Amino acid sequence: MGGGMTKNGGGEGVGRSSATTADRQGHQSGSEMKCSAPGIAHMTPGAGLDQRLPEKNICSITGAQAMRTGDAGGGRSIQMQASGMMTTSLFQQLLDDGRAAWDALLARVPAESWEISGVVGAWRLKDLVAHIAWGEEEVVQLLRTHDFSMGSGLWLLEPDERNRMVYGQRRRWPLDLVIGYEAETWANLRSLIVTLTDDDLNDARSFTALPHQWRPWQFIASNTFGHFDAHAPAIEAWLRATA
Repeated sequence: MGGGMTKNGGGEGVGRSSATTADRQGHQSGSEMKCSAPGIAHMTPGAGLDQRLPEKNICSITGAQAMRTGDAGGGRSIQMQASGMMTTSLFQQLLDDGRAAWDALLARVPAESWEISGVVGAWRLKDLVAHIAWGEEEVVQLLRTHDFSMGSGLWLLEPDERNRMVYGQRRRWPLDLVIGYEAETWANLRSLIVTLTDDDLNDARSFTALPHQWRPWQFIASNTFGHFDAHAPAIEAWLRATA
């Protein structure tokens, strides 16, 4: 991760089981975080997952061919064609390019600034990275099980409430734990990506309970390189303001 920091290993380790347990606990209020990752809200008993998905939460990254078209405010502009299809080779390129840009951005943040509020509202960079890690671990869970219903119950919430919950669960994590956990989660995610086929990326039927109108690659993108791009402008602006 950026800032020249490495995983310390100090403090209590955090795995999927503890993260899932935390999902069921109460939360502390945090500043609202607007995030475009897909979500599920207003779920009602007996309704299919595809009937419970608000259109406003669909990932905005759509199309068959994606390419880097230039940087703007630290984020990447992704140009898509209309059909929405994706290939494994292109997706892995986008994933790696997005991660490289994200790591380069975080490397510009001085180590002493990671726990200073103000990156987004009251959130610190540490809180933002913990937020990023939550989305990544949900991707890992999906790719390991091929079952969306095995993911966090927090998907049942509106995005703003979900983000507040994750913030409340992780805001007291030590910095080294946040950095190390996110790095480990990313490594797990990247190793699982290579197991996917083109059909896995494009057909929701490859994953149990995934809403049929989602393309799996869009869900993965919105919690990886699309998620990085969503938050990069705020970090860029914060760096300029605090320079």
